Amino acid sequence: MTRVNIIKGLGPVLQIAEGWSVELPKAMHDQLDARTNSTWPTTWFAPRLHRQRARLPTSIR
Repeated sequence: MTRVNIIKGLGPVLQIAEGWSVELPKAMHDQLDARTNSTWPTTWFAPRLHRQRARLPTSIR
């Protein structure tokens, strides 16, 4: 999944996440969907989680 966030004082930032799109049970989907803007597209996403925290290369720390 990718998305662009606009950060005050910084500007556009690209966010990248690895994972899967998932299909939720209808009751769960409806409850969560009611909490967001209904004009937005709805894709439920489960990120891939790693046991060890990701580390930045030393060149960009």
